[in-house]
Amino acid sequence: MKVMLRHGGKPIDERMVWVMGDHTDRVDYCPDGDTDYWLLTIRRDIPPLFVTRR
Repeated sequence: MKVMLRHGGKPIDERMVWVMGDHTDRVDYCPDGDTDYWLLTIRRDIPPLFVTRR
């Protein structure tokens, strides 16, 4: 599952990004090109469901 958020204004405090990184598989936070926007990408790898016969 991947969630991408784009916002304008001041960047999010790095400590908040670290906290998100502790609870997900990957967090990327960077400026979005030459504009005054920021892009936050949060990814969580969810294993596929396996159904077994009993």
